[in-house]
Amino acid sequence: RAAMSAAGSSWIVESTIGGSVAVNDAAFINEQNGWVAGDGGTLYYTHNGGLNWGRYTTNSGDNLKHIHFFDPQNGYAVGGNTLLHTTDGGAHWHAVLSDSLPSKLQDMTETDANTLWAVASDGIYQSTDAGQSWGKVYAGAEFAQISAPTPTDIWIVGYPGIYHTADAGNSW
Repeated sequence: RAAMSAAGSSWIVESTIGGSVAVNDAAFINEQNGWVAGDGGTLYYTHNGGLNWGRYTTNSGDNLKHIHFFDPQNGYAVGGNTLLHTTDGGAHWHAVLSDSLPSKLQDMTETDANTLWAVASDGIYQSTDAGQSWGKVYAGAEFAQISAPTPTDIWIVGYPGIYHTADAGNSW
């Protein structure tokens, strides 16, 4: 642990788990259990609030950009040409294989058990069968992050701005 301060506030560096590997996103299920996604297909996990970290080895060499759990058991990690899914709280991760999986994935979200939304460097994609097939629903920008507070209200940021749909992607 190392202390640092910025603008009058103090932060504690809990771990340097990645070493020379960049870590890109974190998802905590609760105060004790969390996951971190990183470059080279790396996933790290803690079951004691970050005191200790383990490494989960995936078969992906892609840089994982985003990790998210939708409930304590179901989560996804995405990046590059990789979409990983867990149904057991992260004990096991499997690749979601699809011929239509977007490349250069940046982020994704789930609006129900089967409907997934993903952003890639070339568009917005939707799957209505839990990632088995994907269709591009919008192109023309470089997208970075997506958030869906409700199944119909979806927000996306990227270059050159902020995109929003209030009708589940029928119009942007």
